[in-house]
Amino acid sequence: MEKWVKLSWNKGRYKTRDALPGYAPDPDWSKLPPFDELVRLAFGEHNVISDDKHPIVLELLGAPQKADDDDGLS
Repeated sequence: MEKWVKLSWNKGRYKTRDALPGYAPDPDWSKLPPFDELVRLAFGEHNVISDDKHPIVLELLGAPQKADDDDGLS
């Protein structure tokens, strides 16, 4: 967060190249939402595992999943 750089892949590793002075203004970090909000925006409400009732956690534990009421099966 000290200077602008460009990442490039070269012979199996990343290399950085410093941008020329005046390339871009310093970013205004105060405009960036809090980290939790960024995660929610990126993955949506239901794609973030927030407790032990999430279907992925239940699957990993081998616990029964909650049945959907509208799946057409009775």
